[in-house]
Amino acid sequence: MALAYLASDRALSLATIETPFFGLSFPGYVDPRVPYWHLGMHMNMDITRFLVEGREEQYLRHFFRDFAYNPNAVSEDEVRFYVMQMRQPGNLRASLNHYGYIPQMAEQTKELTRNKLAVPMLAWGGRRSFGDHCFDCAKAIANTSQGGVIEQCGHWVFEENPEFIAGQLQEFWPRHG
Repeated sequence: MALAYLASDRALSLATIETPFFGLSFPGYVDPRVPYWHLGMHMNMDITRFLVEGREEQYLRHFFRDFAYNPNAVSEDEVRFYVMQMRQPGNLRASLNHYGYIPQMAEQTKELTRNKLAVPMLAWGGRRSFGDHCFDCAKAIANTSQGGVIEQCGHWVFEENPEFIAGQLQEFWPRHG
């Protein structure tokens, strides 16, 4: 999003899928840190690392299964691969860096969104995950937005409904890219 704002002369469009937005302020906006416990926990990277190390499999299974509409969308082989990767030295901490940046991201977003985003924006969220949040935020910050909520879908959009989201992107990019 920052790139689309700061380089709008080069960015043609912005597509976000299951992307939470921090630092906004509009009627009905709820900061994702409120309903999603793990965002605040992950921001405390060292504590999270301490609690998760040695339990990577249980931790990842929770997210892959409980944040999905279809708990089998991420295959057992893929889960094992993610677990193996997360157990590599430094990878758990690296995976938490994004969350540690949330407070700065919220401040940056608050500043950037004082003006409407000039490039067209696509925003989709899974009903069993961020749902309306994604498109509501897009409508609040962009002059032109499209998207919505993907029914029977959770956080793992590309695993749970790949045909739908690929179709949406194939439709959006030629018009705005």
